[in-house]
Amino acid sequence: MLDRHGVLAAFYCDRAFLEGEGDLLRRMAASGHSIGLFPDGDDPEVLDALLERAVCRKTRLLSPGEGAGAAWSRLVPRLDRSGLPLRSAAQGEDLLLEASREEGAVSLWLGGAVLPEALDAFLTAAASVGDRPLPLTETSFLEAP
Repeated sequence: MLDRHGVLAAFYCDRAFLEGEGDLLRRMAASGHSIGLFPDGDDPEVLDALLERAVCRKTRLLSPGEGAGAAWSRLVPRLDRSGLPLRSAAQGEDLLLEASREEGAVSLWLGGAVLPEALDAFLTAAASVGDRPLPLTETSFLEAP
């Protein structure tokens, strides 16, 4: 769905994903998506080494709620929807309305329960009002290390 809309995103990966999804990680990286770490108790340096082994690049992005040392940038989302599923077109459109109530740029954290039709509705609605989602990077919308 992201490719269809020409949108890049940041994906935060845990150890199991980094160890088991090398092909998908390479596709994400080659497509221009940002890749961050979701340590879930693991050492971020160890996970970063797994990422480097899979895609030949490191990251400085850590997921929300993870401790950030001097070398890490931690995502601090303005809208944290990680605990809420996004399962319908109506929910996707509602999400855009919620984001539009915020002033300025809005960082948005979605969890794993996002269905394609909901994401499509969100991205279509955003495009219809001239908004273009951008991926998080080490320099955007992040808490300073």
